[in-house]
Amino acid sequence: MEENFEQAGLLDKSEIYEPIQEKPLSTSSGKLSRIQRVRSLVLNILCLGYLLVSLPIIIVWSRKDVPQPYSPAHHVVSYERKPLYFGEDSKYAGLPEDVDAAWDYLLDPINIRVTKQELEQAHATFSNDIVQLTDGDYVSVLSVHHELHCLDALRRNIFPTYYFPNATAEEAEYNIIHMTHCVDTIRRSLMCKADLALYTAYWIGDHKAFPNKELRSKSDTICVNWDAIDEWARSRLLPKDRYKVRPGPFERYSG
Repeated sequence: MEENFEQAGLLDKSEIYEPIQEKPLSTSSGKLSRIQRVRSLVLNILCLGYLLVSLPIIIVWSRKDVPQPYSPAHHVVSYERKPLYFGEDSKYAGLPEDVDAAWDYLLDPINIRVTKQELEQAHATFSNDIVQLTDGDYVSVLSVHHELHCLDALRRNIFPTYYFPNATAEEAEYNIIHMTHCVDTIRRSLMCKADLALYTAYWIGDHKAFPNKELRSKSDTICVNWDAIDEWARSRLLPKDRYKVRPGPFERYSG
């Protein structure tokens, strides 16, 4: 009886039941593991898809979060994709007699007409030294034309004997001040509107040659539609020497 009890007692030992239980548990655990892997893969794909879709939107929204400064020309601004290329435009790069007409035309609308309401939105200070037209409007300059003016001034200084043959010592001294101002104006603008399109360097001669490398690119860049801005500025152009302004506070009166 004792032996039978002991043998019967063996039925309660884990060695008998554990192998029977392990098989279904092992199979069930494997199924759960595969399900979890599939779920994890699906979630990863969904997360990746969400990031790919939402990241550009987030970037756009983050840019929109920066308030745009007022300009009466904002409504004409649009953008287009253009090739980024290294090369000179013969219309603007060349000898003075070949390019002066193009530069003069480009800078024709440097002085434009603006209203008091537009200047108020641009946070202008209305003091007695502001330049005002005799008809009540005001003289203004788009920042891009100021920068182009500076670039043209630097271009002219490549040919000082052509443009400034009779410059006085005072004019030469002022010219240096003006040029350093122009260099920093262009530097600030380039860094503000940084173009991140890529150029690639290529050899065009051995290391002793001068020059021995050049930049080339088949990349694209994003450009403003210049024609629209130019057309808007010309609609407000103040023709050189043909518009009148009210006297400023520094004028001397005789009598």
